[in-house]
Amino acid sequence: MQGMYGYSGPNNPKILLVGEAWGADEEKAKKPFVGVSGQELWRILGQAFSEVRPDLHSWAADLCGPQWGLSWIPRRDAWLDAASIGMTNVLNERPPGNKLEAFCGSRIEVGKDYPYSAMIQAKYLLPKYLHHLDRLKNEIQTLKPNLVVAMGNAACWGLLNTTGITSIRGTTVLSPLGFKVLPTFHPASLLYEGQWSNRPIVIADLMKASREAAFPEIRRPQRRILVSPELDELRDWIEETIAMRPWRLAVDVETAGGMIDTIGFARSPSEAIVVPFGPHRYRRGQNFVVIRPKRNGEEVTNYWSFEEEVQVWTLIKRLLESGLNLVFQNGVYDLQYLIRMGIKPNLCSDDTMLAWHSLFPEMRKSLGFIASILTDESAWKELNKHKADTARREK
Repeated sequence: MQGMYGYSGPNNPKILLVGEAWGADEEKAKKPFVGVSGQELWRILGQAFSEVRPDLHSWAADLCGPQWGLSWIPRRDAWLDAASIGMTNVLNERPPGNKLEAFCGSRIEVGKDYPYSAMIQAKYLLPKYLHHLDRLKNEIQTLKPNLVVAMGNAACWGLLNTTGITSIRGTTVLSPLGFKVLPTFHPASLLYEGQWSNRPIVIADLMKASREAAFPEIRRPQRRILVSPELDELRDWIEETIAMRPWRLAVDVETAGGMIDTIGFARSPSEAIVVPFGPHRYRRGQNFVVIRPKRNGEEVTNYWSFEEEVQVWTLIKRLLESGLNLVFQNGVYDLQYLIRMGIKPNLCSDDTMLAWHSLFPEMRKSLGFIASILTDESAWKELNKHKADTARREK
């Protein structure tokens, strides 16, 4: 866009990629993502948006290399127009030594009224650089993209006032400034030792960005989930499910202290039930924290009375032994606990973790990660960060 300093792309892109700060090549060209990491991003974009003018993309890719300098940039810009993708940075300035810490200070240095969280490990962007955030906000308001992709922690900080890219990547979220953001890893991080395995994740996130760019609002799937049911509600749900004979019944078990504390069932993508037992215990530092279930608004040690729990497990046994096709996530883990309860599920047809791992062995295989790639759900693991004290191997 003509007249927009440090920006590359069309006037009204559907997607805006936001990086962190300039490096040496960006400072020279006054354009984002043109150095080594930018060239890697270029190759990634070619894979994520393979249907967009592959001739233009490969033409520019052939000129990516130190011997060609910045000659590939005009051809890149033509492809960005075709793809409706724009590029910019949080900071249109190069920090000394390419270290963002050089632009940061302590809490004392920025003052008690400083309005932003730490940018890097208790380091805060100094007030004299905050004008970059105003520029970025104005840029986004002018460009009006349907989706902003925050590439890396600094971009997440500038757009969402938060960091922790590993936990929040892959899920759309509404920025406090009023636009839709999809966080993912910065391409420079892929070049660090041990981080190359994140490359296919960035490709998958950008493929998701292509889908999300079709509309500006956040769209979540509609669910009907019965949480903390009464005994008659559980009985009705199970009997209805057995009578319906759904195509699949999803089963998920949560444990703490070596025992099942919660079990959930889904008979369709939109209908599910969550059955608590409790209490749930998780480790915090060297200690354990106990969360007790609530019934009728009051904390209880056990959600069910002894007589009720006998009936509950009888109903669950009936459901899981009714011949429905069962699907698990890491079912080997869940089944060991169900079998201890005298339940022998007789048609375990699928395991999402194993199916995913067989298709994409280079990817992580936890349920939260798979959902971040395949669904439009929020990052629900962020809603409840504690982990049970019983290990569950699905990383």
